Amino acid sequence: MLRSIKFQFISQIVVVVTLILVLFGYYNYNSLKDDLVKDLNNAVNAAVGRMQLSLPGPIWNYSIDPLNANIKSELTADVMAAIQVTGADGKTLSWFGKDGVDDNGDPVFVEIKAPPESSTDTVEANLTYVEYGEENAVGKVTVYVDMNIIAPRLNGLLTQQVVMIVVLDIAITLLMLVVLSRTVLKPIEVISDAIQEIATGEGDLTKQLEMPPGKELDRLTNGFNTFVNSLKEIVSSISAAAAELQNQSSRNREMAAETSQHLAGQQSQIEMMATATSEMTESISEVARSAAQASEDAGSAMEKSSQGKAIVGEVVRDIDSLATEIGTVTTRASQLISEGKNISQVLEVIKSISEQTNLLALNAAIEAARAGEAGRGFAVVADEVRNLAVKTSQSTDEIQASIETLQSVSDAVEKGVALLAERTQAGVERVNKAGEAIEEINAVIQTMAEKNIHISTASDEQSNVINEINQNIVEISGVATSLSQNATASAERAEDVSQLAGEVIGRLSKFRT
Repeated sequence: MLRSIKFQFISQIVVVVTLILVLFGYYNYNSLKDDLVKDLNNAVNAAVGRMQLSLPGPIWNYSIDPLNANIKSELTADVMAAIQVTGADGKTLSWFGKDGVDDNGDPVFVEIKAPPESSTDTVEANLTYVEYGEENAVGKVTVYVDMNIIAPRLNGLLTQQVVMIVVLDIAITLLMLVVLSRTVLKPIEVISDAIQEIATGEGDLTKQLEMPPGKELDRLTNGFNTFVNSLKEIVSSISAAAAELQNQSSRNREMAAETSQHLAGQQSQIEMMATATSEMTESISEVARSAAQASEDAGSAMEKSSQGKAIVGEVVRDIDSLATEIGTVTTRASQLISEGKNISQVLEVIKSISEQTNLLALNAAIEAARAGEAGRGFAVVADEVRNLAVKTSQSTDEIQASIETLQSVSDAVEKGVALLAERTQAGVERVNKAGEAIEEINAVIQTMAEKNIHISTASDEQSNVINEINQNIVEISGVATSLSQNATASAERAEDVSQLAGEVIGRLSKFRT
């Protein structure tokens, strides 16, 4: 079902339409929500503005009843969850909230001491009372806003959008089912039935499909009709060819008889070839013996070569070790350079400390010349001089450590160079051994060359025998050529072809042409 054109086409249309409707619904939902929130905010701001005008007077005059009356009047709005009025000293003067509705549907106002749970936001405003042209701060009003009152309306809109999407999806699905079945699927089913009839072997190749009402399927229908006409011509041609194959099968049997006669003549030629083969076998034996000896010598040469290879391998390892030592020497040299830089830095510190010590000593001398209370500065300067002396001592220690490190590195460099010389000498000795092994290999190769001379002589004898075999093969070749031609013709026109042709004719007879 999932692979059907009907399901895929309708599902894609429904998904696209649903997506569009969801986007429109989302836009409408947010637009309505923004409008409702804006209206509620405007209502809250208007109420706050009114209370800024009506509440300062009762607070200034300590008239609690008018104050409470104004608060309750503003609390009648649904968006108001509670209103709190505090005095200039921060104490609560009045704080009312809602506790359901009475029998007439009017809200019931109660005094509260904590923000209501239904509150989602707060709006605060300062209250001032103007007397004789002077503004007097009398307190603050806090409005607790309940934005949840818009939830039912938003939920209703959401439900409406969902119902509309479902209804439209169902309507579009039914409409597309009807339209698709009449205009597309039915003509395709007609073409499919015709193709299935041909595929089962009971097709009427004289039948042509009528053009469908929609021009989109004209190409498919024309293609099918053209295919049927071509298939009709192919079936007719194959039927004629099958009849010709039956005639060729009888000729094939005659050629098979001639092939048997040629095979008899070929037998005598094969006997002569066997005699020549015996002589060639003796020569090949001689070649084999020489080749065996040559193989042994080659094995000896291989052994010597392996020794040379091992020695060369040792040389390579020594060279690698030498390279490693060189790398060590290079590293030590780098350390020497680095330590030299450290010494320079320490010397710079010592120079700086010396300059500062001289300056502080000068200041100490000046302070010491002074009398009375001014003599206290001498103690401060003297303390700084002592600190610089400590730094100078530390720098001296660092210089000593760097010098020791340089000495150690120098020793390591000397040892590395000595080891490098030893490795080099060992490499030279092993290379000499490799040269001796190579000389031995050359001697073995000389022996192998002499053996190859014997192999060459045996090969000459073998060549003479092969010439005799070639003469016999030429005579056999003529017979084999004739036999091959007849065998090829016989294979192409075997008796099985006759049976296959009959089967093909039987199958093609099922088609009406």
